[in-house]
This record gives sequence, structure tokens and C-alpha cells, in this order.
Amino acid sequence: MAATSSRYFEARRIGVSYDRVTALSEVSIAFDAGGIVALIGANGAGKSTFLRATSGLVALAGGEIWFDGQRLDRIPAAARVAMGIAMVPEGRRVFPLMSVRDNLLMGAHVRRDRGVARDLDVMLDRFPRLRERLRQAAGTLSGGEQEMLVIARALMSRPRLLLLDEPSLGLAPIVVRDIARLIVEIRRDAGTSIVLVEQNSRMALRISQYAYVLETGRIGLEGASQDLLNEERVRELYLGG
Repeated sequence: MAATSSRYFEARRIGVSYDRVTALSEVSIAFDAGGIVALIGANGAGKSTFLRATSGLVALAGGEIWFDGQRLDRIPAAARVAMGIAMVPEGRRVFPLMSVRDNLLMGAHVRRDRGVARDLDVMLDRFPRLRERLRQAAGTLSGGEQEMLVIARALMSRPRLLLLDEPSLGLAPIVVRDIARLIVEIRRDAGTSIVLVEQNSRMALRISQYAYVLETGRIGLEGASQDLLNEERVRELYLGG
């Protein structure tokens, strides 16, 4: 096995276990910079576990993860944020008693440059509803507004790799379309690489370039997203026929 990786991101045969339960087994995922990669599959397939392993929230039971030429799985979670990896967890985990402004500034807590105030304005221009609610407690926002807030908070760290865990979960269809459009804009405007975990498989495949299908902790299928949209097994199991 090579000592480094030529890919921007590469997970090599990684495994994760919770107690004696295997969540991921021999999972290999690789991609180059600047695209959107989707992870789809049923509940419990291991999609969120993969993101948690990448961000350092769970330890590997085996395998390696490489990011931009560095061995990632040996680096603490906080240091991964400083390297440019940001995760938006499932469930819109805002700091509910803090204002929208303070939630956004929490996203920049690892930064030491002088561009935080400028980036705050950029986020408020991109998310005008957040500007309208800047001093409002985050816990009083609607579900769609909270999702925008946690994405904007992650972007305040200036990530090179953005991990999105179920951003459309529980949102109305019109808000889901807004979130999908936003994800595409982030990739296009900032060149940010994105790993998108989604139960809304159709949306995920439509906005991504490449996709992996996780089945009970293993890669069942992979390929260009457009090809998987037309793949009979994927259509039957994940797209409603």
C-alpha cells in the first residue's frame, strides 16, 4: 500500500465498530477536489458513520483516511477543522439560546485571520433570512432557517471539504429545493468539495457528480450519479421505482 494518496480524498478499506456491532466494513471511497459526492442508502447503512469517521468523531477499527496528501485518521477532530474539514450534522444542531450572529461566529472559532467580519457579511448576503433574524435566538427559527444557519456556520470556517448529513431531513419540498440549490452554489462559487449524505436519493443524485450506495456497512454500488439515476436496482430500492 502506498504511503500517500494521489487523490484529494481517499478512504481505504475503513472499518468502524460500535461495541461489537460493525457499522462500516472495508469501505473505500475516493474523489478529487471540487465536486459533490453523494452517499445514499437505507437507514442504518452506515452513511452518517462514514461522515463521523471522516470528521474524527468516531475512531477507525481498520483502514486509513487521506485528505490532501495527509493521513487524516491519525489527526484529532479539532485539528481536522483547522485543516479545512467542516461537518453539518443531522438534526440542525444550533446553539438554541444563542443568537443567530453568535452561532455564526462559533463557526469561525478556529480561525486566526482578520477576515471573519467580512465572511459574516458574506454569509448574511447569501442567507438574507439570517440577516433579518441576526439577533434572534437560534432555537426560535423555523426548520429551514435552522438548516441554513448550520450550513452558514460551517462555511464560516472556510472549509475545503464540507460534510453534509441529511440537510433536507424533515423540510418542506420547497425548502428542500432551496437547500439543493444552495449546495450547488457552494460548490460552484467557492470550489468547496462536498460529501452529501441524503435519504432524498433523487435530489442527491441530481446535484452530485458521483455517488456511492452503502448497504449494511459496505459499498453496494458506485458510479456517475446520472448513471445511478437510471440504474434499475437504484430506482427500485431508493427512488420509488
